Amino acid sequence: MRKRNHYVPQFYLSYFLSDHEKELLWVYDKVSLGSRQQTPLNTAVEGHLYTITHPDGTKDDFIEKEVFTPHEGIAKPILDRWQMPGHRITAQEIDDISMFLALLHARVPRNLALQDEITTATVVEALKELAEDDARFTKNYESYKAKSGDTDILSPEECRQFLRDPERHCKIIPPDLLSLAFNLWATDMTRDVLHKLNWSLCDAPRGSRFITCDSPLVSFVETRPGFARFGCSFLSPNLEISFAVSPDVCLYLQSQKRQKRWRCGLEAVEEFNRRAICMSERFVFASFRSRRIERLVREFAFTASTPKLNRKDFHKEYARYRQEGEFDLFDITDS
Repeated sequence: MRKRNHYVPQFYLSYFLSDHEKELLWVYDKVSLGSRQQTPLNTAVEGHLYTITHPDGTKDDFIEKEVFTPHEGIAKPILDRWQMPGHRITAQEIDDISMFLALLHARVPRNLALQDEITTATVVEALKELAEDDARFTKNYESYKAKSGDTDILSPEECRQFLRDPERHCKIIPPDLLSLAFNLWATDMTRDVLHKLNWSLCDAPRGSRFITCDSPLVSFVETRPGFARFGCSFLSPNLEISFAVSPDVCLYLQSQKRQKRWRCGLEAVEEFNRRAICMSERFVFASFRSRRIERLVREFAFTASTPKLNRKDFHKEYARYRQEGEFDLFDITDS
């Protein structure tokens, strides 16, 4: 039974070990605003993050052992090969790594938090909708009143006031593992989106290194000069995705065709690193200590507590969903 669950695989973190301290990597923290060295074993890990608790109280690690670990085993030799000079991505490697990256995207805390916010916002919108539907409200109110036997039940108008602003009166907490279940359900769609993009490997120029973070699959869409969306924006024709394979190599996915392997400039490395820091939920990982990284971590520290969901846009999207039966999450994540 695995009690400690890594949301970023240990084998992947090991690619970013320090040049001087072979068993340690540098960790930058958006909450403490500090930096420290630690082992991959004790990095990006939480107790029972993916543990299933059955009705009888027993626990199992099926998700970690049967879903994540097999794909990590497939991905490692591929990522090892990608770090060899001159290696070109093959069609089979794209097939295998697409699923690995889709699962990685599903399991990290940032995207679990996003799904929690979507679930909460959906419940809030449904309750508000119920408050304004006289027939449904009356039916549900009378049914609850008859079944509960509660003599102190709120009056119909008091209930309506509660439903019109539920978050003012209570905290909505999604059930354990519900967000992970939703994210895993969406992995086939994520895999298909990734698979259809153009894949290339970028080699860092001498004297420059890529970094990674606790949300390693970094999606980026420039909406207008100076503004961008990170995270869930997989439906945009302008989508760019970067994934630092190691300090020397970065996977780059986008809609335009280009060479399968190319040496990028210093500015490209700096931009990919900046995106990773912005995208990170809390932690940034690197093979070296850098004052520039520390400065950018402080600059983007607000993202550690910023909601991932734009509630105003979600309200509009929910209304469209009720009319047309479709959800498009592209435009409801915050910039």
